[in-house]
Amino acid sequence: MSALYERSLLGQIEGHELFGEHELARNLRIKFCSYIKKKNQQKEKELMIQKSHVFEGTLVAAGWDRYDHVSQSSLYTQDEEDILLDHRLGIRKFKPYLNQKVRIIGNIVSINSDGRKVLVEKISRITGGLTKPLNAFRDKFDNLLEHKSA
Repeated sequence: MSALYERSLLGQIEGHELFGEHELARNLRIKFCSYIKKKNQQKEKELMIQKSHVFEGTLVAAGWDRYDHVSQSSLYTQDEEDILLDHRLGIRKFKPYLNQKVRIIGNIVSINSDGRKVLVEKISRITGGLTKPLNAFRDKFDNLLEHKSA
């Protein structure tokens, strides 16, 4: 039913464009885009297995495009497990973390064509076991120095 509906909308859009009814075609295109967006959101909801897991490991490149730019990454954990990541945040967000220890918060999804992936919600670098920036502890450190010198 949905494939028939999609083809019907696309045919209507094409017909309106051919007859110069651009406003009607634009409105149908908006309707079609919102339909596809809802359909994709529904698919994601159906594919969710569990919510908000925390994964730690080293972010490594797992795929390249035809220009030899990194297009896919995965998380290599201490248990020697390789977890494929979904770049909803954009690959540019991940590139500064390549080959570094990171903590990732995300949902596991099962996609038929690609197997299991993690939809990343948040990524942060692990430095010395801390995920908070060191400036957050600056006041405590300054207080300790003041007490020792007094």
